[in-house]
Amino acid sequence: MQVYLPDELYREVKTRGLPASELLQVAVRAAVKRRQLLEETDRYLAETTEGARLSGTVHGDAGGAKGELNWRGADGVRLHVQAFAAYGQNAPSAWVQGVADDGSRVVVHLAPDDVALWQNGVRRPGSGALAQGTVKVH
Repeated sequence: MQVYLPDELYREVKTRGLPASELLQVAVRAAVKRRQLLEETDRYLAETTEGARLSGTVHGDAGGAKGELNWRGADGVRLHVQAFAAYGQNAPSAWVQGVADDGSRVVVHLAPDDVALWQNGVRRPGSGALAQGTVKVH
């Protein structure tokens, strides 16, 4: 297998003495994992009446939030979020703010009977009341 690097990127790798093979392996593993996660969209924890599906687990405290969320909107848009910037909770609901793999800003509001997701400030199609599944906020 041969890999093409643009001249500018090739110079950066050489100048900094970066291990190109190791970096490529890490990047390929991450891409494979993202694909596997997207392929597992049949195993969602919650589905809204508007046709969106959400899965994942996020744990938050004063130190921040960690975890992973997968979203498939009613319009077919898929998002994977594992980088979180903020978390808030007011039982029985919670919200989390993060960055999706595609770089978009995401805010998710979770309640026992409702799930809503905003991407770059716009509420995504499919946000709404739960049709099946559960959302647990503790």
